[in-house]
Amino acid sequence: MKTSNPRHTEAEIDFVIKLFISHAWDRTDLYDELVDVLNTLPAFRWQNLSIPHETAFTIATGVDGSPQRRQLLVNRLDDIEQRSKQIDASLVRQKKRLGELRYEEQELAKYFQIDRLMTEARDAILDPGFTEKIRSLEKLQAKYDPDAATIAQRNNRENIQYLKESIAKLDSEGQQLISEAEWCTNSLNNLQSLKLGITGKQMDNVIAKFPNLALAIHNRIAAADAVIVIVLPNSAYLQWIEFEYQQAFVLRKPTIGVLHPQVAKSLPPDLRRYAIRPIEWCPDSIRTALNDRMNSVPE
Repeated sequence: MKTSNPRHTEAEIDFVIKLFISHAWDRTDLYDELVDVLNTLPAFRWQNLSIPHETAFTIATGVDGSPQRRQLLVNRLDDIEQRSKQIDASLVRQKKRLGELRYEEQELAKYFQIDRLMTEARDAILDPGFTEKIRSLEKLQAKYDPDAATIAQRNNRENIQYLKESIAKLDSEGQQLISEAEWCTNSLNNLQSLKLGITGKQMDNVIAKFPNLALAIHNRIAAADAVIVIVLPNSAYLQWIEFEYQQAFVLRKPTIGVLHPQVAKSLPPDLRRYAIRPIEWCPDSIRTALNDRMNSVPE
């Protein structure tokens, strides 16, 4: 995002015109083009009090709104998605293995009670599943010897404890990733919401959502000598442009509306009542309009 001519020193600030450029944050190309025009005007010194999009996002949310930062958020969401898939796959495998170990734990518990279970099974000779129960117990009895069963039971319990801890850690990491993904998504959504066009009736809600940004805009306009509105066909309905030209009117700041030939050919009717003077996108016109407006105040 471009700024005013860097050749001006702090000592010159009192002698330069302080401008606030009201522009649609999704049309930074027009903003940059106008800044270039102002920077190339001969013997014209100015200070840019505008709030570019990335600066607006930082003020509104407390998060760096630069394109590089936005790309980092997008990249991080991709990383989170990939890691979440890995966690889900690992949880499936580990939970399956935990189920197998718990079944084996039950079988080992039966093995150490094999004599009692065999006696109970033989006593239940009239049960429909008598033969199947006896065969199952005989297989279990043949599967282990006492020493091997003791070792297997100890190892089994250690493995179960390890898997339970591992699953808990994966669940915790998964929840953290969900929270981080929500934060990244909300940051990107907030960034996008600053761009969206809304009607004036919703303006109070927007200001309530981003009070720091509203205050910053008010303070910048209050400090400006004049305000330039880059006019779009829907300028009257873009949330922050509407707020900005209304603030300029309330603060009695000279305001001009610059019409880019490829974007807007006339001033929207809703902007006319705010004493905004329409001018062509021409260096001489801009300079003349600023000089004229600096000598007058909106009625």
